[in-house]
Amino acid sequence: MTAAPEQVPTSSISPHRVLPLALPVLAENVLLMAVNWSDMILAGRILEEPRYLAAITVAAYLVWMIKGVSDVVGVGVFAVAAREIGAGRAHEANRATAQAVQLAFALGLLLAGIVYVSAERVSSSLAPEGLAVPLAADYLRHFVWAIPLDMVMLVGVSCLRAAGYTAAGMLVGIGVNLLNVALCWLLTVGAFGFPAFGWLGIALGASTAFAVGGVVVLFVLMRGVSVMRIPVRLSPPDRALIVRILRVGTPAATATVGLILCHLIFVAIIARLGEQASAAHGVAIQVESLSYLMGEAFGAATGALVGQALGAGRPDLARACGRSGMKWAALFMGGMGVIFFLNSTQLCRLFSPRPEIADLGGHVMKLMAAAEAPLGVLIVGIGVLRGSGDTGWLLFLNLTSMLAVRLPLAVLFTSQVFAWGLWGAWLAMFFDVNLRALIAFARFHHGGWTRKRV
Repeated sequence: MTAAPEQVPTSSISPHRVLPLALPVLAENVLLMAVNWSDMILAGRILEEPRYLAAITVAAYLVWMIKGVSDVVGVGVFAVAAREIGAGRAHEANRATAQAVQLAFALGLLLAGIVYVSAERVSSSLAPEGLAVPLAADYLRHFVWAIPLDMVMLVGVSCLRAAGYTAAGMLVGIGVNLLNVALCWLLTVGAFGFPAFGWLGIALGASTAFAVGGVVVLFVLMRGVSVMRIPVRLSPPDRALIVRILRVGTPAATATVGLILCHLIFVAIIARLGEQASAAHGVAIQVESLSYLMGEAFGAATGALVGQALGAGRPDLARACGRSGMKWAALFMGGMGVIFFLNSTQLCRLFSPRPEIADLGGHVMKLMAAAEAPLGVLIVGIGVLRGSGDTGWLLFLNLTSMLAVRLPLAVLFTSQVFAWGLWGAWLAMFFDVNLRALIAFARFHHGGWTRKRV
């Protein structure tokens, strides 16, 4: 009996597949955005006080950092699995996936312990002085138990996307996000027999949903999706394969965590402006995430196709897929920029009944509306670097402009010299995004990423 072919046909690695592959990720991301918006509405309209909006903003950044750490495994296995699938070695992609899932769980256990003991200290460095600090710390302490399974979910979905099975990741993501929204509301306000935990209900709902997601992803991978399947039993550690994953993933994780740390410093700069500015920043970021998550979908789809094309020995296809992804992301996100410019204040009022917060958030969003199309190019450029394994350049791209442009300008523009407040901080972000988009496009045009070995 002849074994079923493992190779992904080269004809399926096409720039025309960017949009079809991106749409499931986009659907998943829209639900993720709904989760974030739901949390902001709970904090801003149900719990009402600005300290809750400030605290949920800090907690969201810290949870983002936790997820960023997963890149040490997730980005590495994404590049490795995509190359192996493109080269027709699905069994090697499965071996890498099995190692990555186990590594992710172990990393999650370590990270959970660190977050638990440092929650108060980290929150106090980011939140405005006042009750937002213990609120953010309590959120983290009630979230940490789910971190190992959350890591498994993130890395497992990354493997599915690398193989082009974005629909499988979408179904998991939609289920997790719907459960997240339902549990957060039930546990915050209390209904249908659920106790009302108030503020902590948001953390308990999110952590439970992510833990369930990790279990579901494990089941999906063990049951198998087409040629992707991992063994039910634990695989013995494969040192060479782990080193291969970490060699690509470590610079990527450093880039992501470094970027997030820069974002946290940025939040700390804004926190000095007071709880109202912090709350308005959080509201504006959540509204803007609708556009950002569109770019993430095209970045994930493009990265998978780029990795597969390079694995198949077709750098020309990789370039074509990259151009297609940038075009679609700029088109979608540029359109969102127009919507933001015309409706920013009204969108911000969804999250806060306080006009001073909604007006300030809407004001700064009009500035970033003009940067949405370049941001799309940047996000897909990052996807290309991840899919090709060119993570050294990813590290340079993420940190250089943040350290040299955004943070210094944010300090300057919010200082007594200019005293532009939150608008000044967002102006610094505007300059940073456009510069990084130029760097990403220049690296893409140069083409050095097509010669990167994984």
